[in-house]
Amino acid sequence: MRRVAALILVAALLGPGCDLGVQQRTATRTLSGISSSQVAAAAQGVFVDKGFDLAAVRTSAGFVKTTWRESPRRQLMFTVSTDQVTDEEGNELKGVKTITVVGLARDRQVGGWSEEYQTDYRINEVLDEVADRLTDPELRPAPARRTATKAECKVTAECKTGKHCAGKKCVHECRDDEDCLEGERCDDRGRCLVPPPEPEPCPEPPEPEPDEADAGSEEVTP
Repeated sequence: MRRVAALILVAALLGPGCDLGVQQRTATRTLSGISSSQVAAAAQGVFVDKGFDLAAVRTSAGFVKTTWRESPRRQLMFTVSTDQVTDEEGNELKGVKTITVVGLARDRQVGGWSEEYQTDYRINEVLDEVADRLTDPELRPAPARRTATKAECKVTAECKTGKHCAGKKCVHECRDDEDCLEGERCDDRGRCLVPPPEPEPCPEPPEPEPDEADAGSEEVTP
């Protein structure tokens, strides 16, 4: 009887009605004294050491995205993004950034790979290693230096197809939709943009009703 009661108790704890805690699907940490470019450089170093290839890097935005990398019976992909921290009045706190790590996974199935899903697997490990590089003076990447360069463009029309004008240079953020964040699309100028919603079809105009004076009258020949 005691064994049966114990089994019933375990089943009750594991049942759908019991909340055993929500898995943390993102890992974040706020650090001071760093720049977005340093976060991107640190993240690149971590992923290269772990054997990941990089799919997208936006140094000025502190954004890094890996390609899929296979592990036992699954594939993993990580993104590291940087957010500017502001005070209560909305003023930017210089050198204070929040780093976010997101992990995606897909499982091996008979017919191929499953749909991708967000996972907490190894995201804290990635965040710890990125933070270690940023807080250790010997490992922290040097901040990017701005050097005077000759202006390549003033407007996007002066750039070749696939690039746009930013900072007086012809650049591209992406080459296809896979380089962009979820919900964004890569346009013909190499920019990741959220596509506008499709316009709703215009309703057809109602058919004109016959004039009451003409509806019941017929031409009478005297």
